[in-house]
Amino acid sequence: MSLHLNNGQMSEQTAKFAQQIGEVILKSVDLGIAMSCLKNGATQESPKEAEVRPAPKSRKRSDATS
Repeated sequence: MSLHLNNGQMSEQTAKFAQQIGEVILKSVDLGIAMSCLKNGATQESPKEAEVRPAPKSRKRSDATS
């Protein structure tokens, strides 16, 4: 196997690398969009669902056996 590439082989390799880089960029953008949608979905709950209610206060028990 020769380490020296002719111009045609270099152009072919360059085209393959460019295609792979393009695919990585597109998939990265898709991943970013998906993560953004998940983040937006988690932060846009309805106010009723997101509302935190305090726990009911416990009542003191009176000792009825005195």
